[in-house]
Amino acid sequence: MPRKLLLALTAVVVVVVALTGGAWAADRARGVELAGQELKPGVIEQVAAGYGTTPVVVHTPDGDLRTTAAELGMTVDVAATRKAADDARSGGPTDWFRGVRARRSTPLVVVTDAERVRGVVRAKDPTKRTNAVEPSVQGSADGVAVVRGKPGKGLNAETVAAAVRDAARGGDRPVEADVEAEPLAPRFSLADAERLAERARSLASEPLDVRAGTATATIGSKTLRSWIRSNDDMELALDVDATQAELRIALAAATAPSQDASIHIEAGRPVIVPGRSGTTCCTDQAPTRILAALLHRPTTAVSLPVRSTEPDRTTDEVQTLKIVEPIGSFTTRHPAGQPRVTNIHRIADLIDGTIIGPGGRFSVNDKVGERTTAKGFVSDHSIADGVFVETVGGGISQFATTLFNAAFFGGLDVPTYQAHSIYISRYPYGREATLSWTKPDLVISNTTPYGVLIDTSYTSTTLTVTLWSTKYATGAQTAQSEAPLGNCKRVTTERTRTYVDGHTKVDHVYATYRPAEGVKC
Repeated sequence: MPRKLLLALTAVVVVVVALTGGAWAADRARGVELAGQELKPGVIEQVAAGYGTTPVVVHTPDGDLRTTAAELGMTVDVAATRKAADDARSGGPTDWFRGVRARRSTPLVVVTDAERVRGVVRAKDPTKRTNAVEPSVQGSADGVAVVRGKPGKGLNAETVAAAVRDAARGGDRPVEADVEAEPLAPRFSLADAERLAERARSLASEPLDVRAGTATATIGSKTLRSWIRSNDDMELALDVDATQAELRIALAAATAPSQDASIHIEAGRPVIVPGRSGTTCCTDQAPTRILAALLHRPTTAVSLPVRSTEPDRTTDEVQTLKIVEPIGSFTTRHPAGQPRVTNIHRIADLIDGTIIGPGGRFSVNDKVGERTTAKGFVSDHSIADGVFVETVGGGISQFATTLFNAAFFGGLDVPTYQAHSIYISRYPYGREATLSWTKPDLVISNTTPYGVLIDTSYTSTTLTVTLWSTKYATGAQTAQSEAPLGNCKRVTTERTRTYVDGHTKVDHVYATYRPAEGVKC
């Protein structure tokens, strides 16, 4: 080749190389893509900002696990992705020239949150999953034992995390990965549990002094051991329910019950008695403080915070009930000095002051429970299936009849009641009620917008029940009829309720009377 031509070609090559090198130096990023976008400034941050909504699908032979990047704690590692992009740009002019003709891609680097992945896999695993059972530490009064763990089978959270991270590198949305179920070993070994158990035995070997308010107690080693458990991370923990239950007993002196606001009738008018807050041992912090004391034995008693308890019915709530005047009252009479009088007075005392809220329901049996000698009731006559018998609490039907009639004239609903099967002359004919445990019951419904107070009073020969509220309706007996029912008599009593707006409503109560003891209808 002539020397002049060679020099000319060399010059051209130098110029081309110079031009190519200059273009490569000026724009190394051209031809590099990230998640389908040309890698310009800010693209990595843009992809990272919206990545949480990315759908993630894990395909298994048993079905798909569908979730999102956010649920897996899956985020773009901006620094690692930028480094990968820099690596893609780091070739020489020849690599750059190839990139001009065919774009190069840089991987999207993501990280996952191990705890979140575990939670999603446990909750959504489509395989026939059996979770591994971790070995555990179980305390009792007799000692601290170790319970062996068991392997399981299903999706492995670490395998799933690795698979979705790898699938995410291409930047595709949704992220799709294929994973199969595999044996799942417990995270902790039997030896781990044994070491924790030995530590627990040592920590609970001595009693622990505790106090709450002015109450103090010493919790013995057996009790401390019985509270000990291990948690899912093979750490020492306490059985919260057992700890709280036994602390309440040991520190019972720290408990002062709250008192509901109530209403008493004084000098013929209702007076509100304010409610009162109470205290009880202990707050939810108590087990945590006990555990801390076991780990770092204090030199003084462990101080446990008491829980403040509020009344179920506050003073403000009682004021809104508008219990201001009597709406219905009834008095029945009985002979003095009989055992049944003790029962009448006892049930009257138990129910006195009861408030039925607007729309509420009051059951005598729910309130008083079974009549027993432990509750102050004695034995006397009652009627069972048309026959007079002796029962504890006999005679309390006097109270049921008196309350029934107070509600009848007070315009309240009485959805549940039963008249005596034999008529007793001291009660209003056809308009009375009996009681027994568990049936029959007497239930009063308050369908008014106001509260209703049950006020009871008695003498040696009388019982009075007065209902206090704001007048809403009044009841009156407006008719009564009888009809035979086999050997018995069916009595229908008509009530007309007149409401404060002037409209009326008619309803009926019923009684079925046998002609004599032992006679069937």
